[in-house]
Amino acid sequence: MPTDRLLLPESGNDSMRRRAAARARAAAALLAVALAAACRPRGDTLQTLWRIPVPAEAAAGRTLGLDSAGRAWIGVPGGLVAVDSAGRTAGRVTVRGDSVPRLLWQGPGTLALAAGRSRLTRADAAGGAAGGGWESRALRGAAPDPRGRWVYAATRTGGVVGLDARTLAPRWGWPDAGAEATGIAVSTLADRVYVALGGD
Repeated sequence: MPTDRLLLPESGNDSMRRRAAARARAAAALLAVALAAACRPRGDTLQTLWRIPVPAEAAAGRTLGLDSAGRAWIGVPGGLVAVDSAGRTAGRVTVRGDSVPRLLWQGPGTLALAAGRSRLTRADAAGGAAGGGWESRALRGAAPDPRGRWVYAATRTGGVVGLDARTLAPRWGWPDAGAEATGIAVSTLADRVYVALGGD
Protein backbone atom coordinates (compact mmCIF):
# COMPACT_ATOMS: atom_id res chain seq x y z
CA MET A 1 0.00 0.00 0.00
CA PRO A 2 1.47 3.41 -0.91
CA THR A 3 2.46 5.41 2.14
CA ASP A 4 1.15 8.71 0.72
CA ARG A 5 -2.38 7.23 1.02
CA LEU A 6 -1.97 6.07 4.56
CA LEU A 7 -4.21 8.01 6.96
CA LEU A 8 -3.16 8.04 10.54
CA PRO A 9 -5.76 8.51 13.28
CA GLU A 10 -5.93 12.04 14.67
CA SER A 11 -4.73 12.40 18.22
CA GLY A 12 -7.16 13.63 20.90
CA ASN A 13 -5.11 16.79 21.46
CA ASP A 14 -5.24 17.77 17.77
CA SER A 15 -9.01 17.26 17.70
CA MET A 16 -9.50 19.43 20.78
CA ARG A 17 -7.28 22.17 19.33
CA ARG A 18 -9.30 22.25 16.11
CA ARG A 19 -12.60 22.43 17.98
CA ALA A 20 -11.29 25.21 20.22
CA ALA A 21 -10.06 27.16 17.19
CA ALA A 22 -13.46 26.78 15.49
CA ARG A 23 -15.22 28.01 18.63
CA ALA A 24 -12.89 31.00 18.87
CA ARG A 25 -13.59 31.94 15.22
CA ALA A 26 -17.35 31.67 15.82
CA ALA A 27 -17.12 33.81 18.98
CA ALA A 28 -15.07 36.45 17.14
CA ALA A 29 -17.68 36.57 14.35
CA LEU A 30 -20.52 37.00 16.88
CA LEU A 31 -18.60 39.73 18.70
CA ALA A 32 -18.07 41.61 15.43
CA VAL A 33 -21.81 41.41 14.66
CA ALA A 34 -22.71 42.60 18.17
CA LEU A 35 -20.29 45.53 17.99
CA ALA A 36 -21.58 46.56 14.58
CA ALA A 37 -25.16 46.50 15.88
CA ALA A 38 -24.19 48.58 18.91
CA CYS A 39 -22.56 51.26 16.75
CA ARG A 40 -25.67 51.88 14.67
CA PRO A 41 -27.60 55.00 15.73
CA ARG A 42 -30.87 54.05 17.37
CA GLY A 43 -33.81 55.94 18.74
CA ASP A 44 -35.29 55.52 22.18
CA THR A 45 -35.50 51.84 23.10
CA LEU A 46 -38.38 52.34 25.57
CA GLN A 47 -41.82 52.43 24.07
CA THR A 48 -43.98 55.35 25.21
CA LEU A 49 -47.49 54.17 25.98
CA TRP A 50 -48.97 57.59 26.64
CA ARG A 51 -47.97 61.08 27.68
CA ILE A 52 -49.55 63.19 30.37
CA PRO A 53 -49.23 66.99 30.28
CA VAL A 54 -47.66 68.53 33.38
CA PRO A 55 -49.32 71.59 34.96
CA ALA A 56 -47.71 74.81 33.72
CA GLU A 57 -47.14 75.93 37.31
CA ALA A 58 -44.90 72.93 38.11
CA ALA A 59 -41.56 73.99 39.52
CA ALA A 60 -38.29 73.44 37.70
CA GLY A 61 -37.16 71.16 40.53
CA ARG A 62 -40.52 69.43 40.73
CA THR A 63 -41.03 66.14 42.49
CA LEU A 64 -43.21 63.23 41.43
CA GLY A 65 -45.05 60.58 43.42
CA LEU A 66 -47.81 58.11 42.56
CA ASP A 67 -50.64 57.09 44.85
CA SER A 68 -52.76 53.93 44.92
CA ALA A 69 -55.53 55.65 42.93
CA GLY A 70 -53.16 56.11 39.98
CA ARG A 71 -52.78 59.85 40.43
CA ALA A 72 -49.42 61.53 39.90
CA TRP A 73 -48.66 64.07 42.63
CA ILE A 74 -46.43 66.75 41.15
CA GLY A 75 -44.58 69.22 43.35
CA VAL A 76 -45.23 72.92 42.79
CA PRO A 77 -44.06 75.84 44.93
CA GLY A 78 -46.12 75.64 48.10
CA GLY A 79 -47.94 72.42 47.34
CA LEU A 80 -48.66 69.30 45.34
CA VAL A 81 -51.01 68.96 42.38
CA ALA A 82 -52.59 65.56 41.60
CA VAL A 83 -52.97 64.72 37.91
CA ASP A 84 -55.02 61.79 36.63
CA SER A 85 -54.12 59.61 33.64
CA ALA A 86 -55.86 62.04 31.25
CA GLY A 87 -53.81 64.99 32.52
CA ARG A 88 -56.72 66.55 34.46
CA THR A 89 -56.13 68.11 37.86
CA ALA A 90 -57.58 65.66 40.39
CA GLY A 91 -56.56 67.27 43.67
CA ARG A 92 -54.36 69.86 45.31
CA VAL A 93 -52.51 70.00 48.62
CA THR A 94 -51.00 73.20 49.98
CA VAL A 95 -48.13 73.49 52.45
CA ARG A 96 -46.83 76.37 54.52
CA GLY A 97 -44.12 78.35 52.74
CA ASP A 98 -43.03 78.14 49.13
CA SER A 99 -40.93 74.96 49.20
CA VAL A 100 -41.62 72.26 46.62
CA PRO A 101 -42.91 69.33 48.71
CA ARG A 102 -42.41 65.66 47.94
CA LEU A 103 -44.88 62.81 48.46
CA LEU A 104 -43.16 60.27 50.71
CA TRP A 105 -45.90 57.66 51.03
CA GLN A 106 -49.64 57.23 51.23
CA GLY A 107 -51.51 55.81 54.18
CA PRO A 108 -55.24 55.09 54.53
CA GLY A 109 -56.76 58.35 53.29
CA THR A 110 -53.68 60.41 54.10
CA LEU A 111 -50.50 61.58 52.41
CA ALA A 112 -47.16 62.05 54.15
CA LEU A 113 -45.04 64.82 52.67
CA ALA A 114 -41.55 66.17 53.01
CA ALA A 115 -42.05 69.94 52.95
CA GLY A 116 -38.55 71.29 52.66
CA ARG A 117 -35.52 69.68 54.25
CA SER A 118 -36.62 69.91 57.85
CA ARG A 119 -40.38 69.26 57.93
CA LEU A 120 -42.61 66.20 57.64
CA THR A 121 -46.30 66.96 57.36
CA ARG A 122 -49.51 65.16 56.47
CA ALA A 123 -52.51 65.93 54.30
CA ASP A 124 -55.83 64.44 53.36
CA ALA A 125 -55.57 62.35 50.18
CA ALA A 126 -58.60 64.23 48.82
CA GLY A 127 -56.63 67.49 48.98
CA GLY A 128 -56.60 70.61 51.13
CA ALA A 129 -54.04 72.17 53.45
CA ALA A 130 -51.33 70.01 54.97
CA GLY A 131 -50.96 70.28 58.72
CA GLY A 132 -49.40 68.74 61.77
CA GLY A 133 -46.33 66.61 61.60
CA TRP A 134 -42.80 67.09 62.85
CA GLU A 135 -40.31 69.82 62.15
CA SER A 136 -36.66 69.72 63.13
CA ARG A 137 -33.45 71.12 61.68
CA ALA A 138 -31.88 67.76 62.61
CA LEU A 139 -34.12 65.82 60.18
CA ARG A 140 -32.16 64.02 57.44
CA GLY A 141 -34.64 61.47 56.07
CA ALA A 142 -37.71 59.39 56.87
CA ALA A 143 -39.08 55.96 56.04
CA PRO A 144 -42.43 54.34 56.90
CA ASP A 145 -42.95 51.11 58.76
CA PRO A 146 -44.60 48.71 56.23
CA ARG A 147 -46.99 47.65 59.00
CA GLY A 148 -48.21 51.24 59.29
CA ARG A 149 -47.36 51.74 62.97
CA TRP A 150 -44.35 54.07 62.86
CA VAL A 151 -42.43 56.47 60.72
CA TYR A 152 -38.68 56.34 61.32
CA ALA A 153 -36.85 59.66 60.99
CA ALA A 154 -33.05 59.83 60.78
CA THR A 155 -31.32 62.77 62.44
CA ARG A 156 -28.26 64.86 61.72
CA THR A 157 -26.25 62.96 64.36
CA GLY A 158 -27.31 59.48 63.21
CA GLY A 159 -30.09 58.88 65.70
CA VAL A 160 -33.57 57.62 64.87
CA VAL A 161 -36.82 59.19 66.08
CA GLY A 162 -39.99 57.11 66.03
CA LEU A 163 -42.97 59.14 64.82
CA ASP A 164 -46.61 58.15 65.17
CA ALA A 165 -47.72 57.10 61.67
CA ARG A 166 -51.05 58.96 61.93
CA THR A 167 -49.94 62.26 63.44
CA LEU A 168 -46.18 62.25 62.69
CA ALA A 169 -45.63 63.32 66.31
CA PRO A 170 -42.40 62.02 67.93
CA ARG A 171 -42.95 59.14 70.40
CA TRP A 172 -39.51 57.63 71.11
CA GLY A 173 -35.90 57.70 69.94
CA TRP A 174 -32.74 55.64 69.54
CA PRO A 175 -29.33 57.03 70.51
CA ASP A 176 -27.15 58.96 68.10
CA ALA A 177 -24.58 57.01 66.11
CA GLY A 178 -22.10 59.90 66.16
CA ALA A 179 -22.12 60.60 62.40
CA GLU A 180 -24.54 62.40 60.12
CA ALA A 181 -27.30 60.24 58.67
CA THR A 182 -27.54 60.39 54.88
CA GLY A 183 -30.42 57.97 54.38
CA ILE A 184 -32.82 55.58 56.10
CA ALA A 185 -34.79 52.50 55.02
CA VAL A 186 -36.98 49.86 56.65
CA SER A 187 -37.05 46.18 55.71
CA THR A 188 -40.20 44.79 54.12
CA LEU A 189 -40.88 42.72 57.26
CA ALA A 190 -40.37 45.81 59.43
CA ASP A 191 -37.87 43.94 61.57
CA ARG A 192 -34.83 46.04 60.57
CA VAL A 193 -34.15 49.75 60.24
CA TYR A 194 -31.10 50.73 58.19
CA VAL A 195 -29.40 54.10 58.57
CA ALA A 196 -26.68 55.23 56.18
CA LEU A 197 -24.04 57.35 57.92
CA GLY A 198 -21.67 59.87 56.37
CA GLY A 199 -18.18 60.70 57.56
CA ASP A 200 -14.60 59.71 56.86
